[in-house]
Amino acid sequence: MISRWRLYAAVAVLGCECIACFFAGSVELGERSVMVGIDSAEAAEQARFAIELYGIGALNLLASIAWLLRRSGWGWWLVLAVQAGIFVLALIEGARTDLGWFYFSGLPLLTLFLVFAFGAVTPKARAELLGTG
Repeated sequence: MISRWRLYAAVAVLGCECIACFFAGSVELGERSVMVGIDSAEAAEQARFAIELYGIGALNLLASIAWLLRRSGWGWWLVLAVQAGIFVLALIEGARTDLGWFYFSGLPLLTLFLVFAFGAVTPKARAELLGTG
């Protein structure tokens, strides 16, 4: 069982990541026509980036809600898988399309480490993850 304060800390970290994704998407969408014309290819790329950030924020929110509603092992593994998947997606997109993804890739990795450090993983799941169980 997770202590109450560690659970609150994990929820706060996951919530902050969702808010950061939605905020970054809003900034990216709002600033898309400031430097270049609205009809340019760069503005379309910025709009696509903003939509992807909104999608990532929604995916994080859904995984967090699933974990909070049923604090079981599968919900936690879903949160871990989403964080790892977003990190890998950001690295691939950063190498393929836009350097901005490299800057974003640290956010899911930081969230993954912080939530793990707060002890939101059950002792059994931590032993399985580290290979000591």
